[in-house]
Amino acid sequence: MNRKELLAAGGAAAAIAFGWYQFVWQAQGAAATKAEADRTAAVAATTKLEGQVASLERTKAELDQQKATVQAINDAIPDEPDQSALMKLLQARAKEHSIVLVTFTNSQVSKPSAGAASGATAAAGSAPAERANEIALTLSMHGAYENVLQFVNGLSDVPRLIVVDAVTLQSLAAAAKPGEATAAREVSINLTARAFTTAESPTSGGAATGPTTTAATAASGAAGGSAAATTATTAPASGSTATTATKAVP
Repeated sequence: MNRKELLAAGGAAAAIAFGWYQFVWQAQGAAATKAEADRTAAVAATTKLEGQVASLERTKAELDQQKATVQAINDAIPDEPDQSALMKLLQARAKEHSIVLVTFTNSQVSKPSAGAASGATAAAGSAPAERANEIALTLSMHGAYENVLQFVNGLSDVPRLIVVDAVTLQSLAAAAKPGEATAAREVSINLTARAFTTAESPTSGGAATGPTTTAATAASGAAGGSAAATTATTAPASGSTATTATKAVP
């Protein structure tokens, strides 16, 4: 084979190789470049979706927190007076603090006095002031001074919203008759307070719930024993006030 034929054969081989590169390798390179671009786009989309998921999870957590807040407000100012449950709650708290709850008096649902609704709203969080009606409460109890103080301070932690208006204390030792045994730091307490509800008052068309006075007892750790009380309640006429007589039973 002469030189000319060798050059021709080499040129033909080069042409075939170049054509093969154009047909196969360049196409593969383009496909690889496209695949890399697609991968980059997929990573960016995944990152964006992960950010959206994180944002949704934060929104869900905030929503759950808001629901819990709303539930706490509904528990504090319920849409039903539920005065029986309220009495049981206070009896249980008195028992926890070893206090004898002698009497528990609750009035009917009434419109709040001036400033009472706004005070209830501030204490509860964000309940509409115009919808919060009140239930007047009067508690008579006795126990060790420290236990009574803890009971009164602990009313801010109960599920129902209770605003204490007045507290009067009297030493049982000072009030005892000559020769009557009393614990040194035993005190009697009269407490007036208000609970709140969104139920309508009778003047707004709601069902009337008359005042009730209930005798209640709890263990008294301060006195080292227990005490009881009997309560006689005179049912009031319409628009009048209940009359209650309480007698301690040894």
